[in-house]
Amino acid sequence: MDASNRSVNLVDVDIEELIPEPTTLAPRDTETEVFRGLRGSLRDGSGQSYAEMKSGLVTRYAWVWTQLVIAYSVLLGVAGSVVMLQPYLSAWWQVGIAGLLGGIIVGYVVAFIALWLHEAAHFNVHPVRVWNDRLANIFLGPIVLHDVRQYRRIHFGHHRHLGTTSDTERSYFNALNVRYFIESLSGIKVARVLLTRVPSVLPSKETEIYLNWAAPAGVLLHLGVIGGGIYAQCYALALTWSFGVFIVYPFLGGLRQVLEHRSYDASPTVDYTQHAHGEYTRVFKGGIFSRTFGGAGFNRHLIHHWDPGISSTCFNDVENFLENSQLRDFYGSRTTTYGHALTVLLQHSTQGTIPRDR
Repeated sequence: MDASNRSVNLVDVDIEELIPEPTTLAPRDTETEVFRGLRGSLRDGSGQSYAEMKSGLVTRYAWVWTQLVIAYSVLLGVAGSVVMLQPYLSAWWQVGIAGLLGGIIVGYVVAFIALWLHEAAHFNVHPVRVWNDRLANIFLGPIVLHDVRQYRRIHFGHHRHLGTTSDTERSYFNALNVRYFIESLSGIKVARVLLTRVPSVLPSKETEIYLNWAAPAGVLLHLGVIGGGIYAQCYALALTWSFGVFIVYPFLGGLRQVLEHRSYDASPTVDYTQHAHGEYTRVFKGGIFSRTFGGAGFNRHLIHHWDPGISSTCFNDVENFLENSQLRDFYGSRTTTYGHALTVLLQHSTQGTIPRDR
């Protein structure tokens, strides 16, 4: 029986159940059905099957933590630089510029770190599941105010309901119009998302009840940095952290999802909370920007939606296989750059205005 048709504990659900075994569905309706229809017969140019390729994949946990160490080092470096710069900022506008520039970097790095909480939700930051969650709740959860088990419940709904009105991650429902940017950069959209997610993370009879200490720990962390900056009269640090964590980070996270999942055919006048958007997932080429803005494999998000259990550290091998298989043309048709996707979606947003979020 499919996992979506029975009561399961989403904290411990088998990742493989999110993408069932191949079916007889015709590979034409959705991107999921394209993969399902070919998965059993999928082979690369050498004759290797998809199952054989997948069985040889090895998650590189050391590379996961190397990237996180670099990310946190950058955060500390930015914070330290702003503190050392503060004595030389004699005017309020100088503090403002330093805080805004520092905030952009902080927000970008926090957005990168947040992507690894997604990997932890799929048990890909440590080989032992208990330690996967413990490490995630120490090094990842607090900075983004999420317990990994809480996030896992939200995120698995995204896999099960991608493109439907029931999707639990729905930033891509919104067109990239003026209103989108005003609400995203003012914090209005963040508040709305938090209010809509509260019911989805409350314990129920089907889910594990646990102590969520990552969120309050994160609140103490952020208030400590901001409050400490104000107390020490290092206002540039307080502004840097506030702007980066509470404005830049959520803005980048929402924008990234729009670029990943919003179809070019999506209408800015349709309310996708009421009408299904449909499945659409892109792959992004590029250099260091693609691999950091779309870190933890998000720049090749189609691979993840096709087979959620595979670690992003294995995506090079999977992509090489797909680009030499029967899925080569389909995979190539979904491949673009962040810049091109942004340009096209911005152009499409001028066709009208989308109804207010619900």
